[in-house]
Amino acid sequence: MSSIKDKPFSVVSVEKTEPLAGTIGGNWYRYILEWEHGTIVGTRCGTLEQVTSHAEAFIDERNFRDETPGLSIWARRRRK
Repeated sequence: MSSIKDKPFSVVSVEKTEPLAGTIGGNWYRYILEWEHGTIVGTRCGTLEQVTSHAEAFIDERNFRDETPGLSIWARRRRK
């Protein structure tokens, strides 16, 4: 298992939680991500597997961005 020192971002936990105010039903999960500068807490509807996959995809993207500055699937393409 990699430590937070190996990768700047990591998933700490994904746990079932109550639905957000104004939402009806569904399975809601709270996920906690840690990185060298703090903690990110998010909430998402779905199955445990879907929310875990979402959190892992987020940290994979962030870790990739940290390893390759300027390259991101979210960044606009540079014009030549």
